[in-house]
Amino acid sequence: MKKMENTLKIQNDQILAFAENACHLIAPLWPLKNFVAVNPYQGLGDRPFRSTELFLSNTIGSHLHMPVHYYLEKIRDGQITLSDISEALQNQGSIVSAEDFLGAINQHKERSTPPDLLTECAMKIENQNWPSFVIERISHFCAGYFDEGQAYWSSPWSDQPLFRAWKEYAAIDFSPAIMGLKLFRERVRSIPDSPEETIIHCVQTLNIPLESLERYLFALLSSVGGWASWARYQNWQAGLEKKNDNTPLQ
Repeated sequence: MKKMENTLKIQNDQILAFAENACHLIAPLWPLKNFVAVNPYQGLGDRPFRSTELFLSNTIGSHLHMPVHYYLEKIRDGQITLSDISEALQNQGSIVSAEDFLGAINQHKERSTPPDLLTECAMKIENQNWPSFVIERISHFCAGYFDEGQAYWSSPWSDQPLFRAWKEYAAIDFSPAIMGLKLFRERVRSIPDSPEETIIHCVQTLNIPLESLERYLFALLSSVGGWASWARYQNWQAGLEKKNDNTPLQ
């Protein structure tokens, strides 16, 4: 029994560690009043270019370079020469000739295989645009919660932690019921009050493999990228003041 409990704790700790990692991969977004341009992939800056490219293309379908056809056009136009290709291959330690490389690249088909999020799976089954609906409801809540005086009416939950505020908001939101999720509000009330416990519960319920978890959670955050980056900014600012903040995790 004790061994089983220890194993479960280790698994839970791993889930939360992957969740924290996914949060830190999101770059912070500064407010307009003191806006700072930030590399959107700042959180991946400590990784090699090639592995970062693979991570992004296989997670959210984004790339760090132009598509292959762009470079092929430059080659046809003479802006990129065989000499340029040969030099680049040598710099990479490759023994492939420029001619062989060019022949292979002409046959190359670009493939990005980002995983389907739960909402995308539901859309394929029910033929309803669940991804847009979920993003709209999250954005609607976040716009009120993070409001800094622009709105006529302030959020009644803005003094609470983000996740607790969302639970209270979602528990009285009838929009999911109108879309067909009749038990949504009851389900919201039944999930744990702790964001950490809820993450663990959802990951285990969906049976997401640990080796895919960071990519999946990063894809989730990227689907609401603006708000995830704003939450990351709250965390960033708190860190500068030596304070703890888990807004991105929430």
